[in-house]
Amino acid sequence: MIYQETMSKETRRQKEKEAKARMTKELMEILEMRPEENLRWTGTTIDLIEVAHIAYCSGNVYKDDGHACTFKYIVSRTCEVLHVKEPPFPKQMAYRAGTRKGIRVTQFLDRYRMATENKNHQGLREFVALGFL
Repeated sequence: MIYQETMSKETRRQKEKEAKARMTKELMEILEMRPEENLRWTGTTIDLIEVAHIAYCSGNVYKDDGHACTFKYIVSRTCEVLHVKEPPFPKQMAYRAGTRKGIRVTQFLDRYRMATENKNHQGLREFVALGFL
C-alpha cells in the first residue's frame, strides 16, 4: 500500500517531470529489444498507450536515422515488441488516458510516480514479463 502525502504544486510538477523522463528512458530501452525476446505487457493497453504518448511528447525519441519518431511509430513498435494488439485509434486512447480522474482510476503517470518513489519498484519492468507465446 502506498500513502501519498499532500505536496505543493511545484513539488508535484517536479516529481511528474522526473517520472516522465524516467518512463521515457525505460520505454526507449524496451523499444531497442526485439519481438523474438518474448516480452509481454501485463498492464492495460490504455496504460501502455499513455506511456507511449508521454515518450512522444518528450521529443526525445528518435529513429536510428536521426529523425524524430511519430506517435504512430512509437505505438506500433511498442505493441510489436510487447505483443499487444495495436489499437485502431491510439491518439484517441492517449487522450482518454490523459483525462482519467477519480478515486478508482488515476492516470498511469500518477500511479507510476507514486510507485517509483518506493525504492523496491522496478519502473516499467513491473509491467513487462518474459512470456512464451
